[in-house]
Amino acid sequence: MESILLLQRSILRSELAALEEARAQLLTVESREWLGDARAAYAVTLLVLHADVTRAIEQLRAALADTSRALATMAAR
Repeated sequence: MESILLLQRSILRSELAALEEARAQLLTVESREWLGDARAAYAVTLLVLHADVTRAIEQLRAALADTSRALATMAAR
């Protein structure tokens, strides 16, 4: 069981790092590459995307915390 939890923790950490990096790479609404209507449309899409990615990051952090607590509980036994 411990090896499964360790593997799960490793996967969660990897996914979390990938999502945080992806979020950091997103263009901002202020980017000069977006002008006029394209900029307005992108702004709405960007807000939704940031919210979705942030929610996924929060879920991964919670899962990682749960996994770490489970490992600590197993180690205490």
